[in-house]
Amino acid sequence: MGIAIPMYVLIKNVSKPPEEKMLASFLKKMKKRGYSKRASQGLEEFVQTIEDERIRESALDFTQRFHKIYFRDRLFMRNDLKDLRKIVSLI
Repeated sequence: MGIAIPMYVLIKNVSKPPEEKMLASFLKKMKKRGYSKRASQGLEEFVQTIEDERIRESALDFTQRFHKIYFRDRLFMRNDLKDLRKIVSLI
């Protein structure tokens, strides 16, 4: 039974679509920087609340690229995820 819990956690994390993982990574990084998105906010609305100009510009770049893929019902390709990861790392 001790193995069942770690396996469940592993399976749960693996089954998330790449776009959900990427968005979670972005939001986690933003939270580390002191900016938490409220449930009622859209990404662009959230980004506009960021006071630090450098962080806001990077977050806006991430948001625009993410939306460009997500709202056109495209698949997140390996290079898309790589580019988004790079933006998150620069925040």
